[in-house]
Amino acid sequence: MINSFTKTHVKFLEHTAIKQAIEINRWKLDNSSASNLPHVTESMEADLLDCFETNKILLSTLGFPLFEPISRVTVTTKNEGIFMIKSKEIVADGNLIDDGFVVFKGSEAKLNTTPSCHKYLIDLRIFFARESVIVQSNNCYQFVEDYVFSSPSTAGGVILGCATNGWTKWRNSEGKTLDEVRRKSV
Repeated sequence: MINSFTKTHVKFLEHTAIKQAIEINRWKLDNSSASNLPHVTESMEADLLDCFETNKILLSTLGFPLFEPISRVTVTTKNEGIFMIKSKEIVADGNLIDDGFVVFKGSEAKLNTTPSCHKYLIDLRIFFARESVIVQSNNCYQFVEDYVFSSPSTAGGVILGCATNGWTKWRNSEGKTLDEVRRKSV
């Protein structure tokens, strides 16, 4: 089938890929303007969607889950549960995934940073506020979408407004740290 692709088939696949990436909202796209959905026959559409699904699975298997949505259900494994950071002002929850640490929509972050907070954390918080990843809600920020951080420590630092060791700050409902559950049990 690959040798029989025409420009129309490629445009159909491009349109499908961009549309699904926008719906999932896991990645920021440089090209978010797909061409209009071209007309293909019903049988060809079925073949192209099958091809798209095969590529989607292949990409995920290779470590590039471009079209896989993040949800509490898919990242919560059997006995670990969700990991949380709690303080007097905020509660945030998330989990470790293959490509980083996801903080879930609805999680809260402290409104202010500490005087010793690293500049890169302050810059990240400013960027998130500007891009509406977090919005001010009462006396804290709130995540309006799931967000994947490069590490648990960066996620914890953004949430707490100070440098932190995310491996020891994130805890499950039993009080076990991310370090105890994921590193020491291996």
